[in-house]
Parts: sequence; structure tokens; C-alpha cells
Amino acid sequence: MIARLSAEIFWGYEIFIDVNTVCTPNDIIEYIRADLRAFLMSRNLQLLVERLDETQFHIHDDVSDLGHDSIVYVCDHDHGIQQTVQMMQEP
Repeated sequence: MIARLSAEIFWGYEIFIDVNTVCTPNDIIEYIRADLRAFLMSRNLQLLVERLDETQFHIHDDVSDLGHDSIVYVCDHDHGIQQTVQMMQEP
């Protein structure tokens, strides 16, 4: 699967993740965050590392049945968060 950031500063950053290594949205978020953080650190981009550490990512999509050709968008936008939470809480 491809995890792609849809975020104000980090838009377009993407990595391939083996679907067998992640189970939850949080797993995907932490995987791409760690990869981007390592990339930024290796180039001494400290200000961007700090911005990354401050960013709250989330995933709107259902990730329970991902294939190797799936694309998951990890975003930092505020729109839809309340709606997504409400949908998850409805019976």
C-alpha cells in the first residue's frame, strides 16, 4: 500500500508500506511519520522536524481491507474530523 500525506507542509510525501506490517490507522500514521522524520533528520531540517512533531495526522478511510495497490491518504486538515468521529460513534 502507499501512504500519502495530504498535509499543508508535507503534502505529497509518500511511502510504500507492506500491508502485513500495519493493522490500524495509528500504525500507518506512525510508520509514515517515523519515515518522514528520519528523512528530515538525515538532512538536518530541524525546523521541519519540529513542525512534523506538532502535526496531528488522521485517516478518514477504512483501513481494514487494504491491498498492495491501495493508497491511503494521511491528512492534517480539520475538516470532517467531527463528522468522522460522529460516524464512528453511531450504532
